[in-house]
Amino acid sequence: MKKILLFAAVVFALCGCTNKTDGYEKLAQEQLEKVVKKVAKNPDTYKITDMETAYKKDSICIIRFNGRGENGFGGSSVSRYEFVMLSTRQNTDEQTTLCFLKDLDGKVSVLREYKELNFKLPSSSPTKDDSIYYYCAYRAASYDGSCCYNGVVKELTKNKDILDTANEYGL
Repeated sequence: MKKILLFAAVVFALCGCTNKTDGYEKLAQEQLEKVVKKVAKNPDTYKITDMETAYKKDSICIIRFNGRGENGFGGSSVSRYEFVMLSTRQNTDEQTTLCFLKDLDGKVSVLREYKELNFKLPSSSPTKDDSIYYYCAYRAASYDGSCCYNGVVKELTKNKDILDTANEYGL
């Protein structure tokens, strides 16, 4: 009986860890849809297809998808996109969440950029997950024209100073 209870506890603990990541992935998918509605020429006709999660951890999710919608000439166009969402200090009053949307047509994904640049943290033993996170944070915070959208996720950001600054600059 004790073995069964122990096994059940382990299963629930593992499911709890998985659900945390899956919960963040779900939040990222919801935010992706909100961002697409903001940037699409005609949000009512825009369709998201072939959505796949390229990378996910507790506080970062990278999703790739195809987007089909009306272009500036009134015709239809299809493009491959990458959406990145990441949070700092999750589940605290200091949580800040950033995201960006990148058109991949003719451009390299953020994970490929990370790999090609061989991005390293200054500490002596950074993990790969840490360096991917910080590279994506750098990309989300710096607008260089390669992204369709960079912004603060106001619904998930609890840091009042960041929210005030985002509102002041219209982000």
